[in-house]
Amino acid sequence: MNSETRNRFCPQICVVCGDAATGHYYQIAACNGCKNFYRRAILGMKIFKPCPSDGACLKANTNAALKRCRACRFSRCVDGGMNPLCIVSEVPPDKNPLVQEVLRLRKSLKCSSQPSTSKSPVLALEVSPKTPEMLMNRLIDELMFLERAHEKIRRSRFSPVPEDGIPLMELIKGHSKFANDYGVKFYSIKKGYEEHTEDILSILRTPTDRKKRSSCLEKFAKVWPHADLVYSIEYLKTFDVFHRLNQEEQRILVRWVITVCAHLTASYFSFKQKSHVIYHPDGSTIKIICVNESPQKREYHYESVEKIRDLEMDSKEYMLLKAIIVCDPTIEDLTDYGRIILEEQRTRYVKSLFSYMVAKRGPLKEPSQFAEMLKLIDWLRAVNERRKEHHLLRATVGLRPWFCTEDAKDKPLLMDEIFL
Repeated sequence: MNSETRNRFCPQICVVCGDAATGHYYQIAACNGCKNFYRRAILGMKIFKPCPSDGACLKANTNAALKRCRACRFSRCVDGGMNPLCIVSEVPPDKNPLVQEVLRLRKSLKCSSQPSTSKSPVLALEVSPKTPEMLMNRLIDELMFLERAHEKIRRSRFSPVPEDGIPLMELIKGHSKFANDYGVKFYSIKKGYEEHTEDILSILRTPTDRKKRSSCLEKFAKVWPHADLVYSIEYLKTFDVFHRLNQEEQRILVRWVITVCAHLTASYFSFKQKSHVIYHPDGSTIKIICVNESPQKREYHYESVEKIRDLEMDSKEYMLLKAIIVCDPTIEDLTDYGRIILEEQRTRYVKSLFSYMVAKRGPLKEPSQFAEMLKLIDWLRAVNERRKEHHLLRATVGLRPWFCTEDAKDKPLLMDEIFL
C-alpha cells in the first residue's frame, strides 16, 4: 500500500481514550499511548487492581480520568477490540493468563480473535508490519513517543539531585517516571548566546589563560550532570528489550550506554536551539570562556554540537541513533541471550536508519553519510570514556564533583556507580 492510500484511511480518533489516533494497532484505531499501554500490559502479564470507583472512570468525560485508572483503561482497550494475538511474545498465548482472560472477554463480546485477512486498506494496517517501510514507520512512531516523554521530563519540575543518594539499582527497579506528570517548570533565565554567535565562535577559537573555575555552568536551576543521567535511565527503562535482561545485565548496560545517551540528548537539544555549546532547558549553559580550559570540556560541550550540525541530523535520525546507542550488544559480561536480543533490536534500528536516510538523502549521498552517522557513536563513546578516566583520577585523590554539596558528602553518588 502506498503512502497516499495509507494516509487516506488513517483513523482520526483513538477508540480507547478519544485522543488523536496515529494508526491501526492490534485491530483498532488507537494512539501511541494506548497502544504501548496495552502492549506492555500483555507482555508483562499485568493484573490490575479493580477500579476504586467501580468503573466510573469509563463514564467520565475527561481522558485524564480514564488514563489515571489503569484497570478502566485496560477494560476500554479490550472492549474496543484490541487483539492480544497480534502482539509477538516469547510466552505462548496459552501460557499467558492475561491473554486467555482477554480472549474469553473477546468471545463474550463476539470479537474475532484471528487477525483479519481482508484486503480492505483499513484492515491491512491491523497486522504486524511486513514491509521495511511499514516497520520503519512503526519504529519511528514509537521512538517519537518516547522522545517527547524524554524531553518533557527534562523540562519538568522533577529535579533529581546528588543529595538524594538513590543507588543505581533502585533507580533501575523503580517504576518508570515517564508515566508521571510533574508539570512543566517555567524558567526566568533567558538564553543569551544565540544572538551572539560570532562572539562565541571568536572566543572558542582564541586560547585563554584564565584560571579554571569550580563550576562551568551559569545560573543553573538543575544539576544537569546528575539529572541527565537519571532522565536517561528512565528513557532506557521504556524499552521492552531492557526488561528482558536480568538485573545484573541491566546494571551493566546502564553503566555502559547511559552517559553517551545523555550526551547525545543534550547535544541535539542544543543544536535544535541553535546554540554552539551545550544548552539546557532551564537556560543554563557552560561559560564560554571555560570551553577552552581543557580539550575535554571543548569536545564535550562544543564539538559534539558541531558534529551534529555538520551531519545535518534531523529529529528522526537522532531518535534512531539514540536507540542504536542504548541497544548495544558489544558489552562484556552479557549473557548469550542478552547479547542476542540486544543485537536483534539494534539491527532493526540500524536498518530503519539506513532506509530512512536513503529515502531522505538519496542513494548517492547516503552510504558515506550513514557511515559518518555511525562513527559519531564511537566518537561520543570515546569522549565519555575520557570523562570517566578524569572522574576516576579526581576520585582517587578524594575530590568530589563541583556540584556536590555538603549534604551529599557522605552519600554514594550515582556518577560514582556509573563511572567507577
